[in-house]
Amino acid sequence: MIDDALDLARLRVRPLEAYQYPLWQTALLITLLGVIAAAAGDGWIEGDWSNRVGFFVAVSWLETGLLAVFMTGWLRHAGWQAPHSLLGLVALANAPQLLEPLASWLPADIGNGVVFALSVWSLLILLHALVLLSGMTRLRVACGLLVFAPLAIIAVSLLVNLGLSAGLLTLPPELAAEMARNASN
Repeated sequence: MIDDALDLARLRVRPLEAYQYPLWQTALLITLLGVIAAAAGDGWIEGDWSNRVGFFVAVSWLETGLLAVFMTGWLRHAGWQAPHSLLGLVALANAPQLLEPLASWLPADIGNGVVFALSVWSLLILLHALVLLSGMTRLRVACGLLVFAPLAIIAVSLLVNLGLSAGLLTLPPELAAEMARNASN
């Protein structure tokens, strides 16, 4: 799996069968991505560490699973016959985000730029891999990723609201005040 992640980071794509890992390996990678996101978070969610890690792991699973299912449906709608699941590929495409904690060693502005660049690089890896594996045009795959973005935002918003209403998560006071002010307008 590590060799495949390095190959994908260098835009070397193998057949989709090569990304069919045992479920425990894919689950471990997705969970690790969530733990890393919780550790590298910028503090927009406060509260107990276990709740924070649980939230980010849930977000990681939700986004990865939804993206794999959505892109499979999007590409099948265009005529691609997916022989296997995209879950392993989608998880591996996000592997560069494992480097996010290293950005904390940099000044804040540069660190934020590095985190953004890693996120963009992950999307470009996935775009490139899906284009090569499906035979679809870059535009079609890019449109699928763009259409998925609002769905991901809605899913994460619902997860945040669920965590807030259950009392598992708390927002920083200034963010909570701003949200209350916007809700009253």
